[in-house]
Amino acid sequence: EWFARNGMALEAIRAAVAGRIWPLAADLVGRHVLGCVLGGQARDLETVLGAVPRTQLAASAELACGLAGARLVQGNEVEVADLLGTAAATTRALPSARAARAGLLVDLVAGALARLHGRWGEVTARYRMVPNDPVALARLGLADAELVRVVVDNILGMAALLDDDLPAAERHLRAAVSVETGRTMLPQLNAAGYLTLVQHGRGDLDAAEAAALAVVSQAAAAGQERGVQAAGAYLAMASIALDRTELGEVDDWLDRVAEAGTRAVEPHVRILAALVRAARREVADRHEEALLGLRATASGTDVRSLTRGLRERWLLAEATLVARLGNADLARDLLDELGVPRAAVLETARLLLLLGDVPAATAARRRAGPGSHPRALTDAGLLDVGLAVAARDEDTAQARLEDALTAAAPFGLRRPFLTAPTDLRPLLEQRLELGTLVPTFVVDLLERAAGGTGAPDPARAAADPLTDRERTVLRYLASTLSNAEIAAELYVSVNTVKTHERSLYRKLGVANRREAVARARALSLL
Repeated sequence: EWFARNGMALEAIRAAVAGRIWPLAADLVGRHVLGCVLGGQARDLETVLGAVPRTQLAASAELACGLAGARLVQGNEVEVADLLGTAAATTRALPSARAARAGLLVDLVAGALARLHGRWGEVTARYRMVPNDPVALARLGLADAELVRVVVDNILGMAALLDDDLPAAERHLRAAVSVETGRTMLPQLNAAGYLTLVQHGRGDLDAAEAAALAVVSQAAAAGQERGVQAAGAYLAMASIALDRTELGEVDDWLDRVAEAGTRAVEPHVRILAALVRAARREVADRHEEALLGLRATASGTDVRSLTRGLRERWLLAEATLVARLGNADLARDLLDELGVPRAAVLETARLLLLLGDVPAATAARRRAGPGSHPRALTDAGLLDVGLAVAARDEDTAQARLEDALTAAAPFGLRRPFLTAPTDLRPLLEQRLELGTLVPTFVVDLLERAAGGTGAPDPARAAADPLTDRERTVLRYLASTLSNAEIAAELYVSVNTVKTHERSLYRKLGVANRREAVARARALSLL
């Protein structure tokens, strides 16, 4: 009792168990289990409650629920279902206030068990029934009553994110993070990590990266770098590296995702990691390997049990890879299985365009709502480019390409351009010639696209080899920039640019800039 009065809940529980004072131990667990389990003391609490005789666990809803919660938050579900059954069955024997408190704890732990198995329908149903009135929660005698709302908002935010409802996800996750607790609470760490995935989903890669790295540091400081609560931040960092096409970093962060789930990998984490890995292989033109990886993951996961938004993303990823491998009929079968998309409308239109079904792609494009964040502006712009190319409307294609470029460039959002259903390289070259607000970004995209072509070009090999810097300057020569503006973009002097220019003229056997660009095109250097 002295420990409890002085804010040392775990010591109080330990003393009551050691003294075999079971009524006091049960009441202490009921009051303090949330703070202990979610404050990083789950392993210690499991050790304490693991010493309780089985007969006492079978007779006490609070002790059974406390042990189940302590195990589950570590990703360990040994006997958790049995303990929850015991807790639910013995709750009725408690006084009304304690019975209500025990019932709330059973709902929280049962929802967490359903989350571990990917049953998100059950998860959200349970957590929406949890009382959220502070006065009602205070009557239950919970020592950390504010954590109930943190847990509920964390879970509902995750569910909304997995269903591609970014506004609802942000609202719940920010509410979870904003509660003042005075220490690192696991659901807040988890919510902060998944909040960075919301930022990534909108294409704000810089803000997402800064926030994700802060969560990574916080997890390390709390000794939770291998906990499941850090997985969201690691997934965000992998996704950011993917969008920037920094492919080596993608693999590094995915390795950390795997390490974060060493005891229990949640199904949605496994699915999200598999989607990132498949997209990473798609960027590298390893489509068959990407498809095999997706299907290997699906063989161990019930895709039908996923949230609607996550299931849409999965089916579209598989259908896109199938289409890129030339199996249009199977891709259409997967589209039929998808039905009318609720969230992934632009992605569906993009796949239809890849399949050459311009009317259906156009109809899907009309269903897409207006987007205001960078990713939506980029994706919509590139889809419009493809539709304009199909309609042979070059002016619209160039105008919408510039819109997409200016939306993506500030954030380094490269992947949508490199995996677009339309070959953008000729359009990007023309955009440079016509003039663009983001020439450096366009040059970078062209260099990355050229680097991904694979086999060496005989025409290119026949020319006097160019240095990397000469290739970069050559791309700028195809733009409308002056030598002084090129020098400013490259952070070099005008004389340096002129030196590279003269070297290019010599190697290409030309006398001026226009001839250099024409000769480079003939040799497939541009």
